[in-house]
Amino acid sequence: MKRRKAFMLAPVAVAFLVAGCGIQAAQASQYIHVQPNSSNVDIKLVSSFNNDLAENVVDGAPAGHLTITVPVGSRVHLDVVNNGPMPETFGIYQQDLQLAFNNSGDPFNSDVNLNAAAGLVPGQSQTYTFTASHTGTYTIADYLNGTTTNTTPTSNIWETFKVVPSGAPAMITQ
Repeated sequence: MKRRKAFMLAPVAVAFLVAGCGIQAAQASQYIHVQPNSSNVDIKLVSSFNNDLAENVVDGAPAGHLTITVPVGSRVHLDVVNNGPMPETFGIYQQDLQLAFNNSGDPFNSDVNLNAAAGLVPGQSQTYTFTASHTGTYTIADYLNGTTTNTTPTSNIWETFKVVPSGAPAMITQ
């Protein structure tokens, strides 16, 4: 009898895992658009607070669950919207906390880290335009009020941005 119950519960457990434990995946077409016959990629990052997860999310994905991939040479228009409860600032950073590309966000060592009123207040948006000029894996993060000794992204907002040699732009939620 116990073996039969375990056998009957196995498909339910697998379905739960495949469904992402209740986390809705980002609808890529809602947040990423490739302009036809060009290398232009429009990406929209919407930061908000998810009450069920009790944390900030980007495009519905919790920290570390969203990967955006673009081919090298892409001209990226990154539109960041703050629908969260507190000011935020975003950028695409290298491991040393420098911006990965010119104009790919707010520099880590800017006034943002010194001014409590800096950053995007709730309801504001900002667009950054840059060329993904070199391959690599980078971090999209909110470092508002971060310090060189505390490099944890503010509000635990961070995702992955990859620039690959070729292929189509993509947004994947894990």
